[in-house]
Amino acid sequence: MSNLETERLSLRKPTMTEQYDLWNILRQEKVWQYYMSIPDRFNNDRKAFQESLDDWSKQEKFFKRKIDNAEEDSDKYTWSIFLKNGKVIGQMTVQPNDNYPDNPRIRTVGWFIDPKLQRQGYAYEAARAVLDYMFSQTNLEEIRTEANVVNPGSWGLMEKLGFVRIGESISSHYDIDGNPLKQYNYMINRDMYLTKNKCKIK
Repeated sequence: MSNLETERLSLRKPTMTEQYDLWNILRQEKVWQYYMSIPDRFNNDRKAFQESLDDWSKQEKFFKRKIDNAEEDSDKYTWSIFLKNGKVIGQMTVQPNDNYPDNPRIRTVGWFIDPKLQRQGYAYEAARAVLDYMFSQTNLEEIRTEANVVNPGSWGLMEKLGFVRIGESISSHYDIDGNPLKQYNYMINRDMYLTKNKCKIK
C-alpha cells in the first residue's frame, strides 16, 4: 500500500506513534458505537465494554498487535489519517468482507474521524483518496459494506461517493437499550466508481 496525499490530509501507513491518540478518539462512545461491535464476552454490557476500552494498559497490547499483524497481512489496508500539520484525526480501512471469504476482490470499508472535526469534509476527502487508490491501483473489483440507519453521516457519505443502497439488514451493533440496530447495505464496483469520479486506471 502507498501513503496518500490530498489537499488537506496525509494518509499514512500506521505506526505505534499515533495509536494512543487514535485510541483516545475511538474510545468515545459516539465513535465506537458505530465503528465497533461489543465483543460477545461482554454480553452487550456497554458499561463494562467502555471500562475495558478506557484502559490503555489493556488496549495498548491490542493496538501493538494490530500494527505487527499489518506487516504480515497483505489483505488488509489501513491508513492513519493526519492533517497536514501532523495531527492524527482518524483511520480508514479496506479489508476482506467476511460474507465473501472466497473472493478477495470483494472487500468492505470502514472509517472513523475525531468528532470534533466531523462535518468538515475530512471523511469524504480521505475516503475519496483511498477509493481512488484501491480501484485504480489494486485488483479490487467491488466493495460491499453497511451503515446503521441511525448514522446518516456514514451512509450519506457512501451515497455521495457513489455507493448504491441494495437493501437493509440487522446490524451487529445495538442501541443503548440493547436492541439491535437496522442497517442499510451498500455496494459499488470498479466501473461505477471510476465512471462517477472520472478516475483513470494507471
